[in-house]
Amino acid sequence: MRAVRHRVGYWIAFLGGPASARHRLLPRPTRTPGCAVAALSLCPHIAVGRARRATENRLHADTVTPVGFTEDKPHEWVIGVTRDYRMRTDPSKVLFVPAPFSSVHRWIYDNQGTLVLAPGSRPVHAAALA
Repeated sequence: MRAVRHRVGYWIAFLGGPASARHRLLPRPTRTPGCAVAALSLCPHIAVGRARRATENRLHADTVTPVGFTEDKPHEWVIGVTRDYRMRTDPSKVLFVPAPFSSVHRWIYDNQGTLVLAPGSRPVHAAALA
């Protein structure tokens, strides 16, 4: 697998489940912290606890879930904020490997299936959203 390093001069965010955040290995690309926060309320799959992905209606027939990952919805969502990442590529997949996170922010589903900031977690700092 080939590794490509990317250094950016601004904050970037990775959004995923707790295992992806813990291992700092994600199958989806980086985004701005503001876009990651917006996805928490705008993406139906993320925002609504009972919503499921329509896996049979994927945009690309060649889309696959990388080995070691699952299409199951996580019980919590994590935004990790950093300034650096690598891409690991091979002929069949690209994985994103963020540098250690400067901050980590967690959201969980409440009893009504609404996404709320996890106890003890804090919102993404306004400076990262600018």
